[in-house]
Amino acid sequence: MVKLIKEEIFWQWFEKHQTEYLHLGNIDKQQKELLLDQFLKQLRNYCSHLYFQIGGNPSKERRELVISAEGNIEYFDAVEKLVGAAPKMNNWQVIAFKQPMGTDFVTDYEGLVLDPKKMWFLPLNNEQNPNKIDKHLY
Repeated sequence: MVKLIKEEIFWQWFEKHQTEYLHLGNIDKQQKELLLDQFLKQLRNYCSHLYFQIGGNPSKERRELVISAEGNIEYFDAVEKLVGAAPKMNNWQVIAFKQPMGTDFVTDYEGLVLDPKKMWFLPLNNEQNPNKIDKHLY
């Protein structure tokens, strides 16, 4: 694991800047991108292979901060240690790993609309590595 700073240092930074991240949907795109870049830089100072997602309903009392290794099992320990060290914060729920979402959502990624209710996938055997699964997405 590439770990540059301790968990406590990351959380000290976040506690100092947390209010800036509460209302990302209400600021202009340039400022939002700047804040997200700053967050990713701080997270990568902890472990260069982690990712994050800030979400939840902005009208609710608490926002969600998801820390993820994007499925890379080698860095699951880093996610668990960082989330385990998170301080209690009134406005935030810190979650280890992206949780299943069901099918009641639609994702728009750079103009490509992905609706789980209209999609299906075909699992494929990987002869070179039988422990991995390939898939075709339709």
